[in-house]
Amino acid sequence: MAIGDPVASFWLEHCQKYNPKIMTRNEALEHIRKLRETGHIQQIFAKKSSRSQNYAICNCCKICCTSLKGTKVAKKADRNLSQTASSGYSVKIDRSKCKLCGKCVKICQFEANEIIEGKIIYNRQECVGCELCVEHCPNGARTLYLDNERQILPMDIDIIERMSNQKNE
Repeated sequence: MAIGDPVASFWLEHCQKYNPKIMTRNEALEHIRKLRETGHIQQIFAKKSSRSQNYAICNCCKICCTSLKGTKVAKKADRNLSQTASSGYSVKIDRSKCKLCGKCVKICQFEANEIIEGKIIYNRQECVGCELCVEHCPNGARTLYLDNERQILPMDIDIIERMSNQKNE
């Protein structure tokens, strides 16, 4: 999904074989909601050359996304290469609510969840904090939290502003 010019205009003019269309904000949010139901994560692409503005939201899954596939291959080769950055969030599990249904295992694009010997295993290092496992847990056993140990500011303007104000005090 292209956001704003010059990218959106370029796609509309030059990418007709992909059937680009203009969407309202609400249509775009509904489109993203439907994609999340099927296990897609969103990645925002911004470049220094574009004045650090967000120009594209990519809706990715491990089946078709070259970025996610490349990251997986690099990890297997012990290379620390990735186009996917952590959101700065991690997952807390309320084990009393977890029924070991396995939905978190199936939906996770990063293989951060496993069920081994009747226990849910969460690998925080593999997790990027995309929240899919939280959204798909039918028992509400998972919550997302800002993981300060990751030392990554999420793209959440309220959090960034609050942290900036705390530094200036």
